[in-house]
Amino acid sequence: KLLKSENYYNLFVELVIYAILEKKQPLYEDERTKNVVETILQNTDISVTDLQNFLILELNEGINFSHSLKRLANDGNPYANYHLAVMEYRGEFSGSPRYDKAYEYFLNAANNNHPSACWMIGNMIIKGKIGSNNEKDYKEAIKYFEKAKSLGNIAAINSLGLCYQEGIGVKKDIEKSLKLFKEAANKKYVYALNNLGIYYEK
Repeated sequence: KLLKSENYYNLFVELVIYAILEKKQPLYEDERTKNVVETILQNTDISVTDLQNFLILELNEGINFSHSLKRLANDGNPYANYHLAVMEYRGEFSGSPRYDKAYEYFLNAANNNHPSACWMIGNMIIKGKIGSNNEKDYKEAIKYFEKAKSLGNIAAINSLGLCYQEGIGVKKDIEKSLKLFKEAANKKYVYALNNLGIYYEK
């Protein structure tokens, strides 16, 4: 209609809107997705092959998924180890959490630089799920939080903030605590926003 009426300006606008906003550009989308995944993986030392093997298993296995997952974990795959750890932590195998088994799997994943596994070990220590609730254990938790933070885990930044706020495993330092909360909050981590809110409310 616009072409017939020689309304070329509006025709051009409509074509641009269609091409950019309405019609997905597969080449652009594929490249963007590839870049996002590569950027995430660059922040860890975990191999692309490990991720690929885990995803193939998760997307293609059926009823034998758990069995195949354990086999992959035994081969040292950090993603498989983390997944099994979460399942043990939630009690999905036995009906109740088995924190000792979860810790073993988290540790295997953490030793292969899985960011969330590092955070979960620190978190389990602080919450008394593993360990003896003593200063030595708390210092170990700080090491895992620091490692998780260095690998890009945002939850670890917030957890470190809580430790500095309460003096758990580190010397109490409110200024450092606030700095860490703000760092996590700037990354849109809701618990850090909540912790900042509580601090300012008090």
